[in-house]
Amino acid sequence: MFMAQNRKLQKLLDSNMLGEGTILTSKGILPMLYNIVTEGGATETASLTVDRAMTIVDAWVVLLDDGGANGNVVQIKNAGVAVSEALVVGTFSANGLARVAQLGTAKNVAAGAALQATATDAGSDDMPPLSIFFLCVPQ
Repeated sequence: MFMAQNRKLQKLLDSNMLGEGTILTSKGILPMLYNIVTEGGATETASLTVDRAMTIVDAWVVLLDDGGANGNVVQIKNAGVAVSEALVVGTFSANGLARVAQLGTAKNVAAGAALQATATDAGSDDMPPLSIFFLCVPQ
């Protein structure tokens, strides 16, 4: 028995049809997911420079170990300007998830700017390693 192949779908899945962040005029846009991982321990700011203008539409933090002291917090930033409230992660266990409740006006990121996450330790150097995700759409 012969089964027809869908060549358009194959090209899309092989990334041959659309470039990264290509705008589809009548169907919407392709979102981009960025990830930053922090090492944990003391206070740390981790960053990732983006190559195009985009808007952050969602962000969340996954703890890779126990949350440590109750005062341990993480804040999402755009080139040093806060995009989110400070997320308290000290009350979470390993693999816990903290999601940004509200994005501020700094959610529009310029090309060449840095997506940042600042993990602030409460003073006992027990900030867990974190995996921070940014869901963005091109402008």
